[in-house]
Amino acid sequence: MKIRPKILLAFAVPTLVTLITGVVIFRAITQSLHTADRVRHTEQVIASVNVLINAAVDAETGERGFVITGDEAFLAPFNQGLAKFGERRLSSGHWSRTTGHKSPASTK
Repeated sequence: MKIRPKILLAFAVPTLVTLITGVVIFRAITQSLHTADRVRHTEQVIASVNVLINAAVDAETGERGFVITGDEAFLAPFNQGLAKFGERRLSSGHWSRTTGHKSPASTK
């Protein structure tokens, strides 16, 4: 074998390996960033649902207090919880647009 093909082979093989490695690393980083975005979105959805749950619990607690005691002071947390629940429920409609899944509010 002549020297010229040996030199070309000596440069071509490491270059090819470097290119393939670069493509694999690029795809891995891209996938990792996409996964991080989805995780961040999931955390936001969970936080929104937690606010909904807290609002429902506040409304239920106020309602229970009013039913048991008849004191209208218990209706304040009920009304606040109900209002907060309604606001969050309406604003949670973006879930289906961003994830492709139906939110509890969009199934009605």
